[in-house]
Amino acid sequence: MISRAFLLLFVILNFDPSNCKPSHCDTARNCQQCMGSSPECFWCFDELYNDTMSIEGPGYRCATYDTLVNRKCNPEKIQVTKSSKISEQRGAYNQLQPEFINLMIRPHDNLSIDLNFKPAEHYPVDLYFLVDLSYTMKNLLETVSAMTKKISQEMSSITEDFQMGFGAFVDKPIYPFTFPSTVKNPCKHSDTNAICQPTFLYKHILSLTNDSDKFQSVTSKIKYSSNYDLPEGGFDALLQVAYCNEKVGWRKEARKIVVFATDGTFHLAGDGLLAGLIKPPPTECQIELADDGSYEWKTSGKHILE
Repeated sequence: MISRAFLLLFVILNFDPSNCKPSHCDTARNCQQCMGSSPECFWCFDELYNDTMSIEGPGYRCATYDTLVNRKCNPEKIQVTKSSKISEQRGAYNQLQPEFINLMIRPHDNLSIDLNFKPAEHYPVDLYFLVDLSYTMKNLLETVSAMTKKISQEMSSITEDFQMGFGAFVDKPIYPFTFPSTVKNPCKHSDTNAICQPTFLYKHILSLTNDSDKFQSVTSKIKYSSNYDLPEGGFDALLQVAYCNEKVGWRKEARKIVVFATDGTFHLAGDGLLAGLIKPPPTECQIELADDGSYEWKTSGKHILE
């Protein structure tokens, strides 16, 4: 029993970790394999280094850094590839730091990244009002125009760099969404027998501007319209607001907000089949300059089955 204990102690005392190479480095047969084995593995590319002196075979050149130095590999000839990160700021309004990170990570290694977020002061804001101009919404338009000054003051307390724009929608000016006999004055048969502008799908009326007086002046002169059925074409209009970057005036670096105001439901995909519209809405800007100076989307001639 005593001899067994002595033998065990002898084995432990004669175990030298420096002579034992990690198993994940042993299997590497070239530099690429060595670099991909573990972050602890390094490759000796010293031409004068004799890797046949070890019984460990072809994997002798791949080991930990200290092990290679102990084996007489020139330290200047050891491939040292460590994981690294490079960060930089690119934009003028940086809320997240760093904004750009370039990582080079060795397999099985890990890097920690510290991200800091702080809301930027006076971050640019583009505020676009997309309003339903059907007959039932006529009072809301007056409210929006009257509140322009207050909206401008509230936005000034948040940022000094903001713009406002305006667009409107009703519905597709074709049957059964409107009647051909009343399309030029769809309010003709209303309770008040009012006179309103012809039915349209979407009009971009005012591009984004920081002139609140101009915004109020333009919106105060807008006339409402009407359609026959309850659902509106608001989502078709919303797509054009998103696609028409140049005409609307969206700034790349700005926070983009669309105020969508309606009191009705919206048309679903497939509703256009009732009017012979078989093609889906285009995925590009389609608005054209109209006689009144606004930009209008005229869909009826482009999406009807011929």
